[in-house]
Amino acid sequence: KMRYVDGEIYEGSWKDNKREGKGILTLDSGDILKGEWRNDILQPVVEIQFPNGDSYSGETQNFKFYGKGIYTWRDGSTYNGEWKASMKEGYGKAIWSDGVTYSGSWKQGYFHGFGVLEDANSIYKGGWVNGRKEGKGVVIWKKSHLQEGWWVNGKLEHVVRSQVIVGERSETEFLAAEPVNQNSGNSLSERKENLMKLCEK
Repeated sequence: KMRYVDGEIYEGSWKDNKREGKGILTLDSGDILKGEWRNDILQPVVEIQFPNGDSYSGETQNFKFYGKGIYTWRDGSTYNGEWKASMKEGYGKAIWSDGVTYSGSWKQGYFHGFGVLEDANSIYKGGWVNGRKEGKGVVIWKKSHLQEGWWVNGKLEHVVRSQVIVGERSETEFLAAEPVNQNSGNSLSERKENLMKLCEK
């Protein structure tokens, strides 16, 4: 066990007076880093426990989250995906403690690109920009109805298609049904093909 002048504490293996092998580093902030050491350098894949009860397991660079990793909040919410400079960046899936989920692209911590957001009442599949729905998308209100269209700044501005969900019909079945709104100018087969492509993960 070694206590440093800056308040850090190291417990683990040594070789030739250098940290080598498995070890635990406790920072003066209270963060606890567990990982593998080589030639006195902590390797990129680590487990981190934070004083507030959160945790991170995955790749790091210069003590920041980089690459793939899983962050778990103390309330049970999780994010499993890609990181850059400790921000969600790339592809990842978030599951919140209230059951809401998001799977898709992220940029600087926001939903950005194509993604699927699902809560107890609805599913949205489509485009995002800086955390808001943007561009082409489809929203499905469970056991109710579906709307396909274009979003601007988080709002559905142009409805291309609206479809009522009848009974227990599957998503594929009501996507194939004759639309209520036929003002888009496209044939049914074209609308169905475009929507099915949109819904592909």
